[in-house]
Amino acid sequence: MSLLNLTFKMADIPSPPMSWEDYAKRVELEWSGLLASASNESEVQRFLEEHPSLLPTADSHCPYPGAVISQPKLQGLTRRVPDFMWICSNSVTIIPVLIEIEHPKKMWYNGKGDPTAEFTQAVNQLRIWRTWMEDSDNQNVFRSYYGLRGGNWRGMAFKPRYVLIYGRRAEFESGKSAALKHLRRSSQLDSEEFMTFDRLRPNRLFSDFLSVRARDNQGFEAISFPACVKIGPSFSALLDGVKDITAAISKSPWLTPERRQFLIDRVPYWENWRDLPGLKIRTGESE
Repeated sequence: MSLLNLTFKMADIPSPPMSWEDYAKRVELEWSGLLASASNESEVQRFLEEHPSLLPTADSHCPYPGAVISQPKLQGLTRRVPDFMWICSNSVTIIPVLIEIEHPKKMWYNGKGDPTAEFTQAVNQLRIWRTWMEDSDNQNVFRSYYGLRGGNWRGMAFKPRYVLIYGRRAEFESGKSAALKHLRRSSQLDSEEFMTFDRLRPNRLFSDFLSVRARDNQGFEAISFPACVKIGPSFSALLDGVKDITAAISKSPWLTPERRQFLIDRVPYWENWRDLPGLKIRTGESE
């Protein structure tokens, strides 16, 4: 313990983070209400930015940079950008997960069982990203823009995934449900996944992830800080390169005043600790 104390010092916590159980329950309640009442897609986008644990990702290591990226740029692509992207990885592969969301009330199929024009357009958007990502020059641009060049990233393969979140489950609960589900599966290409908004549930494994926007070749800026997030050595390491975290804390809607002030005071401590020279000891301790 003496070595740990020399490396960092935990603070007394006047106000703990919201418990995962309370947070998840509140997210599910408000998410359900939003899906029933949202008047436009931007409302859904904002809610998912505030609560990134709802968003699906790859079965791999923690995403870089400890956050989902909202409306990420694909340099040189003039068509619509993804709504969200996780940059996941395993020991040998970089796995960008590009996510397209549409309004929850849009229909997948018409009364004849044919894809609607809106659904076809959404699928085509994924195919545009796929074509862009398959170009080796674009992959190099992507690596440079998102800081995936040096260190452990060097020599890693590139294997993107594409997710479409569209419509509601109720459409597939009619007498034609089996046929419609088959049509949905058959329209997916390899590395694609289509799902309804009803599939989204808070994932405890993502409880400490933020939402960020990419700055042009200058790292990331935080845009959300969920009330369940805990800070400490692991938090500091995950969010290397993310700026404006205290600004996101200031705007986080579910933090108590005491918790908000504690975080604003303590985040700079962990950022400074991360940047100090020498060995960084990371433990499961958190504040």
